[in-house]
Amino acid sequence: MNRSVRLSDSAEEDILRNAVWLADNHSIDEAIEWEAVIRRQLQEIAFQPDSHGLSSELHGLKYLIREALMGKGQKGSYRAVFCTSGDTVVVLRLLRTSQQAIRPEDLPKEFN
Repeated sequence: MNRSVRLSDSAEEDILRNAVWLADNHSIDEAIEWEAVIRRQLQEIAFQPDSHGLSSELHGLKYLIREALMGKGQKGSYRAVFCTSGDTVVVLRLLRTSQQAIRPEDLPKEFN
């Protein structure tokens, strides 16, 4: 099945916030490269979204919430929190792996 990828407003804000931080603390070129890598990796989730693990912190919601590690390094220092809805992969958040666990209220309301 060919799926499309949609980013929630929260995920777009997460990407922008992290890119601005990289530009301010490293370089604009690094921020541009990071954002391009992240956006490409987010699109790749659509090929096999069910191959990614379930998020351990978000049970009991109306959608199965999964996560995928991503970023420029081999380990991936960011995690995309997403679900599938029909033929669409919806990226709910993009967070640093070091950030504390997310709660249902951190997700867009329609996914709780």
